[in-house]
Amino acid sequence: MSSTIPRLRSPIRPFVLAVTMLLSSASVTAAEPADWLLPPFRAGAEQPALRPGSAAPTLEWQTPDGGRGSLEDFRGEVVVVVFWASWCPWCRRWWPVLTALSANHAARPRIVPINVWDDAEAARLYVGRGGFPWPLRRADDAAAERWQARATPHSVVVDAAGRVSGVVSGFDPDGRALARALDLALAASPRQTPAP
Repeated sequence: MSSTIPRLRSPIRPFVLAVTMLLSSASVTAAEPADWLLPPFRAGAEQPALRPGSAAPTLEWQTPDGGRGSLEDFRGEVVVVVFWASWCPWCRRWWPVLTALSANHAARPRIVPINVWDDAEAARLYVGRGGFPWPLRRADDAAAERWQARATPHSVVVDAAGRVSGVVSGFDPDGRALARALDLALAASPRQTPAP
């Protein structure tokens, strides 16, 4: 004898689904992400607000071959720092938007994706599957804290002088919020040379 459990149809279910989809694709252009995006940070780790015009925090990373790099390596260029994780479905959707913006925006920003909150092997496999045209760079969770990454993807535009031009936390489907931040970065550094 087989028993089936009837599936209840609720008028609330479509509403919950719509709200979930809206919130998961929301972009936040200010440096104040929504409270529901906050991961568990260490208590007492107060950070100055990451706002347009503020100095970009320090950032260092490692590569799979043991190499090291830092944001200082790109001083004089407009840079988009993107914190991401292999388990983030929105990150995979963000890469084509970033690729198009880096190729078509007058600022010609250098895209610097930083893998955080992830297993090294999972990140390596993710990059190996294709669709990720940048080198794999990994940083520790402290870097994500300094950059106030509370969601993935978390993108910060840094102008050629090393100042924050804008923050986009979450997926920005059409790239408009990021393009506005790039416009500010370009205005702040008109002598930007295109990245190769």
